[in-house]
Amino acid sequence: VLAHDGSAAHIERRCEPAIDAERLATSRGAYDIDDGVDRANFVKMHPFNGDVMDSGLGLAKKLKLQHVVYHSVFKAEQFKDVPHFASKVVIESALRQFDVPYTIIRPNYFIQNDLTLKDALMGPGIYPMPLGTPGISVVDIRDIAEAAAIALTTDGHFGKSYNLNGPSLLSGTGAASIWSKVLHKEIRYTGEAMDQFEEQMRQKAPSWMAYDFRMMFQGYLERGFAAEEGDVEMLTKLLGHPPRRYVDFAQEAVQYWQTKQP
Repeated sequence: VLAHDGSAAHIERRCEPAIDAERLATSRGAYDIDDGVDRANFVKMHPFNGDVMDSGLGLAKKLKLQHVVYHSVFKAEQFKDVPHFASKVVIESALRQFDVPYTIIRPNYFIQNDLTLKDALMGPGIYPMPLGTPGISVVDIRDIAEAAAIALTTDGHFGKSYNLNGPSLLSGTGAASIWSKVLHKEIRYTGEAMDQFEEQMRQKAPSWMAYDFRMMFQGYLERGFAAEEGDVEMLTKLLGHPPRRYVDFAQEAVQYWQTKQP
């Protein structure tokens, strides 16, 4: 959350989380948002009962926010069979329709999702995420956060949408190869058995979430999730540096895991 102190030249950066519009809409004002807030990064923004104004857009209009950055997802319009993608298509459309100054960021699959694979990688030595071939343009969440902050605090981003994609494609076998090198052991890619993947997800998450993720990965396999032409160059220009690489994340993760071992 960003707030003015009354001076047009000063913006205070507060150590507060990005606004969860879903919680705002359901709690009806549980957040203590003062009148000084004029910009917001909306991470979760879902329409309730089919009403997009109940998603956080109503809050943005009520507070007369000068700028909203909305966290959507890459190629959302091509994945309407994925529940959490479909809701983002609705919000994107509403942002363009209603009088709310906006920027939309559309990230690919988060690199840091694979932090949850510690036990699978360091134990039996498997990479279980069905990324397929040629793979997807995974992106580091630090680059996502940086892009959102830049869009929110600098000029020239109103009405724009940015695809946030990493610098290279990551396939299932490619990921297994990277982990094999950084862990100094053989890591096996388990393939694309989607029924088995969904069943394994159900052991760790609610059934609706397991189904959602199954449809997401199945969509990756059927339609692809590779960066579009110019995406990486655009993100490099926006950030002022190249997007972070998956291999560097893997090395950092292993160092962190090893320091945390008893």
